[in-house]
Amino acid sequence: MAEGDDDKGVHFAAQHDTEPRRALKIATTDASSKFNTIRIPLIPVACWTLKDPAFAFDSSFVSPSFQVELGVLSGIVGANQECPAALFGHCDPAGKDDLNKTLGDRRAIAIYALLTRQPDLWAYLYDTKQVGDTWDLHMVQTMLASVQDGQGAPYYAGDIDGARSADTTDAVRRFQADAGLAADGDPGHQTRKALFGAYMDWLCTPAPAAAPFRMQASDFLGGAGAGPGDLPKMSLQSCGKYNPIVLLTKDEMAGEDTTDGASKVQRNADDAPNRRVIMFLFEKGTTVDPSQWPCPKVKDPNTACKDAFWSDGDARRQNGDTQRLYEKTRDTMACRFYDRFARRSPCESPDEDAYLVRLHDDEVKPIAPPVPYRVTMGSTPGVRATSTDGWVKIQLPKDKCLDTVRIEWGTSGSSGDRLPFSLDLMVDCDVGEDRAQTRAKLNNIGYSVSTDEQLAGAVTQFQADYGLSEHGCNPDGTLPAKTRVRLWAIYDRKCDATRKASSKAAGSTGASQDP
Repeated sequence: MAEGDDDKGVHFAAQHDTEPRRALKIATTDASSKFNTIRIPLIPVACWTLKDPAFAFDSSFVSPSFQVELGVLSGIVGANQECPAALFGHCDPAGKDDLNKTLGDRRAIAIYALLTRQPDLWAYLYDTKQVGDTWDLHMVQTMLASVQDGQGAPYYAGDIDGARSADTTDAVRRFQADAGLAADGDPGHQTRKALFGAYMDWLCTPAPAAAPFRMQASDFLGGAGAGPGDLPKMSLQSCGKYNPIVLLTKDEMAGEDTTDGASKVQRNADDAPNRRVIMFLFEKGTTVDPSQWPCPKVKDPNTACKDAFWSDGDARRQNGDTQRLYEKTRDTMACRFYDRFARRSPCESPDEDAYLVRLHDDEVKPIAPPVPYRVTMGSTPGVRATSTDGWVKIQLPKDKCLDTVRIEWGTSGSSGDRLPFSLDLMVDCDVGEDRAQTRAKLNNIGYSVSTDEQLAGAVTQFQADYGLSEHGCNPDGTLPAKTRVRLWAIYDRKCDATRKASSKAAGSTGASQDP
């Protein structure tokens, strides 16, 4: 359950392809007492993923880095109004089923409470410590260092060390005074609830938003009429470790730590894609009978989860001799209910021939939609279009072999043909010699490699970013073994190739990388 930082991006969002409508063929019955039953599948229209780095270590506390992600979520929710949502919390396959289910529960609760503004639920997480998930003074300091006073300055500027220092007490006292509470400097229950609410509003107001983003309980499946503090079935659930999207090899899972803990660090990093919270937005008008929803409510035992498994569900999630990726093998998820609609989602299974690109500025900050953009494939002139959520899905033609694809974009105020930001995707990344493939893969995840001479520096930077002990290229220009495996594995998960894409002003040779 330990956390790692497998990639620098912590979110992913996408609009689903339109689901084709098919005629329903129904046979007549042989008596008036008999009837036909039609089971209409759940059809997601959009999805959003919050990845591991947004959470504190082995915890359900949502870190300040989550603020940036709300701009993406608000865009995807705004583009799909009246489409009911459902949250699913996932953990990695390490540890026991029941412990992972509990941590997944707590993460789903944390996100649901944040989006629907229920500080009481965060108070429950703070007051009820489980599976090593401990909310304490570290979290209080983190929130005080984020929430701003009337002059626009954070209440706390000291170290996040969990110590009850004079600076911490003074910050609490100033917050209490501004919140209309007794200014005694003690971060007690009432002070924490007020701070939770202020921190939630701060998290949900990413620049350049003027007002906090907020969802209602009625925006979720099963959420209509839920009172404060309720945890309605269908609105949020934890899948624990039941539905991994990456299964490492048995050897890596059983590997002994080296003296510097390198084996464990590497294993945690490789397992990071499994630690995620996903929101699915379903077709407008979707309703489900709660008695037919197989997922148990959060905080309930996970027996009902196993009732919804594939017949070989336990075998599916077992580590084998080779690494398995859900997007390629389709056999890593144990729950047939979740698998049936998740397999159609780009959040869990990126399109083989598509790239999803986040549109951002020179400082790698999201650009508020609507965002004008243009995609040029080969020699075919691009047509100007508009993104309503700050993302662009680039579907490659299957009947052409393209060397590069260029995407250009601007801000809502951009006019004329010139768009100031651009990215050249190298799309033939799985052909040619290793050196050519290495250049293409590094370029597409944000490391500028316009010439062979730049390759060594890009490789060294990549190794440093991913904590690899290897340095630079081999003398013949090829990659050391661990570096090659990591680069190929990252690039095969297409979403990494988009969230780490470089952004640059047109004509510039420099590149920015997702922080």
